Order: sequence, then C-alpha cells, then structure tokens
Amino acid sequence: MREELVANVPTRGWGSFFINLNSSVNVLVETPHVRFDTRSWEIGALAFEQSNALGFLMNGAHRNTNGVGTADVAHLVESIFQEVHIAWNGPSGENTAWSIHGFDDANHAFPAGTDAVLSSGDGSISQAVVDLDQSLTDAGFLSYAYNTLPINDPLNLLVNDGVDGTTFSSLGGTTNVQGMYSRGIGGDFIHVELEQSIRFDAQNRALAGAAIAEAIVASAVPAPGALPLLATGAFVIALRRKLWR
Repeated sequence: MREELVANVPTRGWGSFFINLNSSVNVLVETPHVRFDTRSWEIGALAFEQSNALGFLMNGAHRNTNGVGTADVAHLVESIFQEVHIAWNGPSGENTAWSIHGFDDANHAFPAGTDAVLSSGDGSISQAVVDLDQSLTDAGFLSYAYNTLPINDPLNLLVNDGVDGTTFSSLGGTTNVQGMYSRGIGGDFIHVELEQSIRFDAQNRALAGAAIAEAIVASAVPAPGALPLLATGAFVIALRRKLWR
C-alpha cells in the first residue's frame, strides 16, 4: 500500500506498507528513517522476509525534509506511518513492532566498538531484547541494551556485561510514538539502533538482518493467520476519510 504516484513518482513521501498474508509470526518490522538512517530499510526488509513477519512499514521522506523533525514519523502522532502502526498493531498490541534505526558511534559516549543498542522503550529488558542481544552477539557484533535496572541486576549483567544500562539512554527509544502507543494498549515494542559499522557494510547488513529475524522467530507469538481483511478494509476506509475529508 502506498500513495498514488504522479508521473510514476511519489510526491508526498508517505511511504510504503506491506502485509504478508501468509505470515507465521505476529510481528511488524518498521523502518521510520529510511532516508536518514542509511540502509536501515535494507536490514528491515531482510528481517521481515526471513522471519516471515506480518507487516513491513517504511517511511517515505527524510525526517528533516521541511525542517528539523518535520517528517520524523517516530516522533509524530500525526502521520500515515503512525496510522498504519495503530491499525496493524492489533487491539491489544498483539502484533509486536520491531523498529529499526541507525546511529553514528562518534556522536555518543558508548563503550568502544558498540555496534547495536537495543531497548524496550520503558527501561525494562524484555525477552525479545535478550534474544536479539544474543543473536547479534552470535553474529559477531557488540550489542548493549538501554535499561534502568540496577547495574548488578542479572538481566543487565546478561545483556550489558556490567555496563550501566542508562549509559545508552540517548538511544533508548523512550519517546518513540509507536512504542508509546503499543505499550499503552498492553503490547511490547523493540527498538533497534544499528551503528554505521553494520549499516554501511553489505555482509554486516546481511548478518544483522538474519540475526534480527532469528530473534523475531525465537520470541514472537505464532500467527494464527493473516491480518483480518476486515480490519484492513476498515483501516483503508478510515484513512481515506482522514486524508480527503
């Protein structure tokens, strides 16, 4: 699903959204900064395909296209991206969103060589974060997780090897509106930040995509079937009313 093209070109930058009618896990893979977080969408696409997830959401405009933050859909409640997230997240957030982002380690005071920063967005450490941390570690990457647990808490020791979880608060995803919505209705949210060392290298992108897919499958609830078409149809009708009223 995407906006109508003009002379075969998108003019609004609303993005593209895909439903997998034969999905096996209730997961949405989301890439909200595809024109800013370089190559993040490629990793997201690999994770979506290899995990056989339910949905794949891609934004379509640079986050600063009309000024700083004007199209940053991870922090805007009024966007097509957010409307799709709401419609496909499920009544109780049962279709868990995995949000793929990117960062430059030079801009953060992280341990040397940090390749990935993971979070649940609320300061806790979910099983999905534990699974993804292990998958990324097995793939040869140095992964940490933002959390607000005591430094000696067993979960923090498991994912951070004794590094204080608040060290990574700048990439904690705490203000991500998709995460806030999902948690607000009882669902989970996984925020994945990948350093340039992963995103700028084709082999590392492939490894990261496979690692994310592995973690999705390990932690996700099996899908009973495709997203109900009635719900999808209702969403399309509501969206048309919202956009063209």
